[in-house]
Amino acid sequence: MRSNDGTLEEIEKAQVALSAAMGAGCRSCADNLYPMLRSLGAAADEIGLALEEGLHTRRAATALMCAKAGALMGRTSAQEAAPDEGSVSRLSELMRIAAGVAANSAPTALRHAEGARCAGATEQQIRLAIGIARRVRSKAQGISDAEIDEACTKREPDAAVPEVACPLDSASGSEARAKSDCCS
Repeated sequence: MRSNDGTLEEIEKAQVALSAAMGAGCRSCADNLYPMLRSLGAAADEIGLALEEGLHTRRAATALMCAKAGALMGRTSAQEAAPDEGSVSRLSELMRIAAGVAANSAPTALRHAEGARCAGATEQQIRLAIGIARRVRSKAQGISDAEIDEACTKREPDAAVPEVACPLDSASGSEARAKSDCCS
């Protein structure tokens, strides 16, 4: 199923997108991508692989944030990230990159980018997985925001959820440096 020109086949792109949807936690995206994969002729195990890789990577991203929370609270954790299971396929690594990007976990995505390179993925394939994930993440955010807005404005239909600044927008000193990495 691997394309000879360094790109990805349509079914692989859809698998990467489904993994990203799982990483982003977008139920609507998954609802739309599942039948797309079926229409492209994906077998149940190919769809299952995309789902599992996305969920695996979302769990790894969550483990990283748990370790960060523990460190912020002064607790030590022996586990910085989810353990690696060893060598995985090129496509699995591309799906994990996408899920990491969609879950906003740069360390996870970068770890799997290295794994993808070791598994034979081209830089073009890695960039494609990242691009697909960013698109899915953007759609997921819009869908989630719309669902939240609809639910939160039922009692007061004319009341919109206000746009507000991030508290880091007014930070100074060393906090200002952190601002460039957050909420910008």
